[in-house]
Amino acid sequence: MTLGAIVIAPAVTSTSSGHAAPAPADTTVMAESDSLAWWWTPAPDGRTTTSADGRSWWWWTPAPEPTPTPPPPSATPTPTPTEPPPTEPTPSEPSEPDPGPSAPAEPSDPGGIVVQGRSFPSAATTGVPDGTVLSPYTGPCTIQTNDVVIDGAIIDCDLRVLAQNLQITNSIINGHIYSDSDFFNGSFSMSDSEVRMPQSAGTGVGDVNFTLTRVEVTGGSRSVNCAADCTVQDSYLHGQYTDYRGIDHESAIRMGANSTIRHNTITCDAAPVPPDAGCSAALTGYGDFGVVQNNSIDDNLIDGGPDGSMGYCAYGGSTPGKPYSEGVNNIRFTNNIFMRGPNGNCGIWGPITSFDSAAPGNVWTNNIWDDGAPVAPAN
Repeated sequence: MTLGAIVIAPAVTSTSSGHAAPAPADTTVMAESDSLAWWWTPAPDGRTTTSADGRSWWWWTPAPEPTPTPPPPSATPTPTPTEPPPTEPTPSEPSEPDPGPSAPAEPSDPGGIVVQGRSFPSAATTGVPDGTVLSPYTGPCTIQTNDVVIDGAIIDCDLRVLAQNLQITNSIINGHIYSDSDFFNGSFSMSDSEVRMPQSAGTGVGDVNFTLTRVEVTGGSRSVNCAADCTVQDSYLHGQYTDYRGIDHESAIRMGANSTIRHNTITCDAAPVPPDAGCSAALTGYGDFGVVQNNSIDDNLIDGGPDGSMGYCAYGGSTPGKPYSEGVNNIRFTNNIFMRGPNGNCGIWGPITSFDSAAPGNVWTNNIWDDGAPVAPAN
């Protein structure tokens, strides 16, 4: 388990209000009510009374009988200022399209990677919790029974999921886990667990009908493939293998359709090796096997890695020249932070490409650099 760097957010100021002090004790004010004159004087015993609003008032006492001389002109009473009643704020109409959830303002998980006052997943906040007792897994590596639960296990094989609702918690998979997109009959969830792929080509977690929560995925050439119906949340995808042959391309996550990718640290940090090996992007989505559509990418830390050698840090689904380049829709990038990296652009050419702002349902809102500057969409 490791800790990330800490960045301190700006302080918040506050204001205070007070009340005017009461009039001096020797104040005497004359006023009239009907035809009788009254004087504003202390009571004989010096008492005061206090109104409901907390002000102190002197007692009223009748003025002395007037002398035969003509009375002086009566003084006009000074009006007492009153505070205006508080006004209720008028609710504003929601803007269209819905920009999605607003970005959190403060760190929520100690030990995370803190950027712009927001905490993102790290090795300290994902994977098997410290102190968990693990035992070797002795069950089958092809899951064909519904509702299997695996907890606190070390799984030394690749898991193929052909049944519904496999649940894995507090466990380590030394291999990959896979729900087959050809059959589409398996589903699984993982939480507080780790997937440790070998230093070779392959996908750590795929392809359909799965949920990852607080999962750390390392190794392989792709951490996660979400071909359809996936949720990846509060997870840390990093540490892809370096192909010293100079052949394989690496990435952290590939999106297809109906995926929710929320509050993750997504990085590709495999080193580039000539002639062709290295990271394609942290987040990809190309339209090779189907239309890229209905994906929410919200509140993630997207990092181009220590080398900054990938072309772009993210692809938006509308890559031209693919079998399914047309029809892309509802790709929503909201509240993400892109790390500038060593070249200042996250990737060699920029943070995002192939995002079509004019595609139906596409949204690009509140995406910023790690220094707070806004990140513009690709077009």
